Amino acid sequence: MVKNAIIIFLLIGLLCVTAILLFPIWHNRSAPASFENGTIKQTLLKLGDSALQTEDVPIAALLIYKNKIVSGGYNSVIRNRNIAEHAEINAINGFVKQIGIDSFRHLDKDQLRLITTWEPCYMCLGALMESNISHIIVLRPKSWKLRWRQQWKRFLFEKQMQFGENDTLQLNLFRRHPGFSKQDTSAI
Repeated sequence: MVKNAIIIFLLIGLLCVTAILLFPIWHNRSAPASFENGTIKQTLLKLGDSALQTEDVPIAALLIYKNKIVSGGYNSVIRNRNIAEHAEINAINGFVKQIGIDSFRHLDKDQLRLITTWEPCYMCLGALMESNISHIIVLRPKSWKLRWRQQWKRFLFEKQMQFGENDTLQLNLFRRHPGFSKQDTSAI
């Protein structure tokens, strides 16, 4: 009886995880009408073409602040031999270079939108989360097969990750940083 309950629990959990992976929230949302204009589409097309010129994956992204395009990016991994130069990250970095990191940190992030031609990878999602950019418009989502393969790769990757014995090295580095106080690191 306990064995059957465990199996049922695992199956329900698997179904829930599958539903979350296959149907992300943004699939049910459409881009606001103000973003459906020729300027945005033409700019994304030009950025994607720039990636194609160097045989990079043709993905483009635009950062929009207060309904104005403030930065664009395209994949330039091959061109610049930099694994992190994805379209979304390049768009964020371009805007940060224009206005400075302190100004960027203090922006009203509710007025900031990122439009991308392809669903962001984990690295780009991490950059978006770290930048507090939560308004993302994805023009083309990944297929459920691709999403499932990526989740499986992530599972295998995290399964192999090893953790130390609560080493204090990083905590000591945080404490040396002028922007942190002892209260800031107490929750880490």
